Amino acid sequence: MADIDQTDIRDTLAPIWHTKADTAKKALNRLGICLTHAAALGLDVDLQATEKAKVLLGRQRHKVRNVPSVPWPEVPALDASPSDGSIPHLALRLLILTGVRSGDNRPSQAPGPGGLPFPGVKEGVISDMTMGRLMERMGVAARPHGFRSSLRNWLAEATDAPHEVVESCLAHVVGGTVQRACRRTDYLDQRRVLMARWVKQVTGQDK
Repeated sequence: MADIDQTDIRDTLAPIWHTKADTAKKALNRLGICLTHAAALGLDVDLQATEKAKVLLGRQRHKVRNVPSVPWPEVPALDASPSDGSIPHLALRLLILTGVRSGDNRPSQAPGPGGLPFPGVKEGVISDMTMGRLMERMGVAARPHGFRSSLRNWLAEATDAPHEVVESCLAHVVGGTVQRACRRTDYLDQRRVLMARWVKQVTGQDK
């Protein structure tokens, strides 16, 4: 660790600095954590090596692309599409109805005696890619995570819910530390009403 300097980091990350920007950033951050831990152990490391490497690498040219999503008026038709009763299809439907993050939709630990809700073929749980491939077979260009955008846009365009409640429906952190300390509510009752309306919207029961 003591031999690592900014040029080593630059040379390692340069091939992906612009083409795989997020991966490069994560690698840089984790290397910074390793250097900090090494310093805590008493090793003679350069704690500024990652920041120096960032300067050498320059500004990233990678353009952030939003996750493709399904426009919310089209979600009911997708939900009504024939289901094969498979685990990926059931997981995808729960994701659509709840708007939770894909990882939260597929807990890696059993929530009680029933075992894993969406077990994989071999072990563990199904992956996000499994649901993505299912959507591809259904002819949907969007990605599973994009249903959170579908829900968010519906909340903004079809309801008059306050911003704080809307963001709480998506488990987003709202406001600064002081604001959150003063606002000691999770808006559960209002969220329950909104999500019940979303389920009716998705399943075509609001007509």
